[in-house]
Amino acid sequence: MSDIQIQEERQIARADDGRYFDLIMRQAQVLAESKIIPMAYRRQEADIVAAGLAGRAFGWDTMASMRNFHVIEGSASMKPEAMLGLVRQAGHSVTIENGDGVVTAIGKRVDTGDEHSASFSLADASAAGLAGKRNWKQYQESMLTWRAVSKLCRNLFSDV
Repeated sequence: MSDIQIQEERQIARADDGRYFDLIMRQAQVLAESKIIPMAYRRQEADIVAAGLAGRAFGWDTMASMRNFHVIEGSASMKPEAMLGLVRQAGHSVTIENGDGVVTAIGKRVDTGDEHSASFSLADASAAGLAGKRNWKQYQESMLTWRAVSKLCRNLFSDV
């Protein structure tokens, strides 16, 4: 693909017409067969299209959309890493404190000054039936962190 074709594709991706949908449809046909996309999207053209359209609201292309939305039990949910990025991009502040088996995310809105904190602990993970899962055993602190961040983002920054 030439530089001109790439630029044209990017212009189509920004356009507000049917060409954008056609572009995502073509991408989905190719990407569905790829081995480097998330497993939940493999051979799922319709899900790739849905992710691409959902991510458009945040300025993401189809590949970024698939990375930033995960599919849990058939439902798309934004990854906490993406939530945090959007919150910080909007100018809000988030800090994370790691304790002994507890992670607390503390946020402050730039527009109103409102503050909130959200914690997630190993006890919370156990109560939710998560603590026994392999990823929780291997990446305990990371899993606690992202659960605390998602709780904070959904409570304090739901408009972002």
